Amino acid sequence: VHAGVSRCHQRGCPDCWDTWTGERTEAIVRRLTALRWTREEGVGRRVIHATASPPQAEVVSLADVRRYRRRAQEYLRAAGVEGGVMVFHGFRATEETKEAYEAAQRANEEVQERMHAAGGLWQFIRESDPEWRDLVYWSPHFHVIGVAPEFEPSAADADGWILERLSTADALGGLRDREAYTSVAKMARYILSHATFAADGMRA
Repeated sequence: VHAGVSRCHQRGCPDCWDTWTGERTEAIVRRLTALRWTREEGVGRRVIHATASPPQAEVVSLADVRRYRRRAQEYLRAAGVEGGVMVFHGFRATEETKEAYEAAQRANEEVQERMHAAGGLWQFIRESDPEWRDLVYWSPHFHVIGVAPEFEPSAADADGWILERLSTADALGGLRDREAYTSVAKMARYILSHATFAADGMRA
């Protein structure tokens, strides 16, 4: 008889959230790689990480989040995203929190390495204060990682939305292209590290 490790693999568990994030990241990478592989080689396989931010004062309930999620999908498709995964984030870190995080990294190299490996700024927020809401502010937005040969977000501007491309994944040269997998995995782990609700797919 010996003691074993018990895992619930749930997103909300303080011990298992990282396991959940890893499993979800693998699923996202597999799905996006399969989608990219069906596209023509080159720009047709481009994967981007973008955000879609609705008018901030208009999202105050779960019903609003659901309604604006559909609107975000429409705008992202119109901007050129052909398919991918979208995750809702309800909060952004305050400037004071960002400054405290940077100071902690400068002061302690061990903290820097541990935080970077575990999720960076948002891991710092989780560990710094049980009252984490004091470190963030309500600023609803949607992150998307998706295939987008082109990305032209101007159509959403008239309605007060802000669509922004944050980064582009490494090109997919083949099914054994480790760099391409790694770059998408980094994007996925970041957006899952502080998801307000569970991830939702954008169907191609």
